[in-house]
Amino acid sequence: MTEKTIKAIYIAGYGRSGSTLLDIYLGQHPDLVSGGELCNLLAWVNDKTRFQLCACGKKVEDCLVWGTVIKKIAELAKKEGVSLIQLEEVRRKLENRRELFLHRHSVQDRIAKGYQEFYKKIQQEIFSQLLHSKAGAKFVIDSSKTVAHSAARPMSLVNNCGFDLRVIHLVRDARSVVGSALKGRNRDLERGKASSVNYIGLRAALNWLLTNLGCDILQHKLTKSNFIRVRYEDLVGYPGVVSKKLGDFIGVSVNPLLTALRRESWLEEVHTFGGNRMRLRSIQLDKKKGDVATPLGYRLLCTVLCWPIF
Repeated sequence: MTEKTIKAIYIAGYGRSGSTLLDIYLGQHPDLVSGGELCNLLAWVNDKTRFQLCACGKKVEDCLVWGTVIKKIAELAKKEGVSLIQLEEVRRKLENRRELFLHRHSVQDRIAKGYQEFYKKIQQEIFSQLLHSKAGAKFVIDSSKTVAHSAARPMSLVNNCGFDLRVIHLVRDARSVVGSALKGRNRDLERGKASSVNYIGLRAALNWLLTNLGCDILQHKLTKSNFIRVRYEDLVGYPGVVSKKLGDFIGVSVNPLLTALRRESWLEEVHTFGGNRMRLRSIQLDKKKGDVATPLGYRLLCTVLCWPIF
């Protein structure tokens, strides 16, 4: 019996660019199920001391959807006799940024075939369970982005797992991204803690540059029809136009998304894993979300470092 090909939508780009917002928004469509930052799921399973809430408001382990997913992958690991800790190490090697610049078999040749096969089984199990969690869903949305430890994740899902993948490269103005980064880390802000990271503005600008350069490389490695670039400022400023563009790209009717836009708040409950803390409250696309006050010095820094790219 032939395995059914899993269809997925991957939101690529740098953090603080609106990936959680886009993930939840697309999840309002009956054909699409919101997944969140799926690249981080195994790390969380291996270390449950890391506090995490599902978008439904419950702890991840108590959520009906994620509780089932975690149980299934734990059972699969036990059956195969494979350590999830070792599997997370394999995942990081297969999805690491350097894999975008190397031959796609460079790491696979150094990893035991059994672990590669189990990586495939685990990813298929996670995505399949998410599809089953929403009646009629045809696509899973993975907003893992393309930062250092998941930069090559889209290629790995295609080459190692055989997924039918559509990539949305979400780009936000670097100056707004840095302004958002200066507020602190999302993980600390979600817990109400003060956040302090050395040179966070400079690091955010450099990582924004590297990440979006990586997405340019990713575009050339994928079929042209499976890659689209969307600006965050257009998403919140002209949501109807962008929704039509995305509907055509994915191959679904845009009407459910346009209906969601007309509501004061989105009604479809989602179970987004990880991402921005906005997932825990009622949200809506709003042009004001694109406005972030960034100090002049950092604005100049971003202009100098990032203007040649986007």
